[in-house]
Amino acid sequence: AAVVALEWHPRQPTVVSASADLKVRVWDARSGAAVAEYAGATDVPLCMTCAFAPAGGPSDGFVVTGGDDKVARVFSLPGPGAP
Repeated sequence: AAVVALEWHPRQPTVVSASADLKVRVWDARSGAAVAEYAGATDVPLCMTCAFAPAGGPSDGFVVTGGDDKVARVFSLPGPGAP
């Protein structure tokens, strides 16, 4: 599916994407593997932003998406070392 938004993590080799298949994915930039996937949208996300947490926290921050379904969705990013 088409990628509609992409953001690089400022400290980790991680990329977050939102795509036309209605999913948000967190990618390991070294291996290219998806390490987390979030769903729930009913329409293609039109925008995405990430709020990355300071180093050492239990999670790595949040992703917020929005689209024509008129809903802002917030997803917690996996913390360092998460599977």
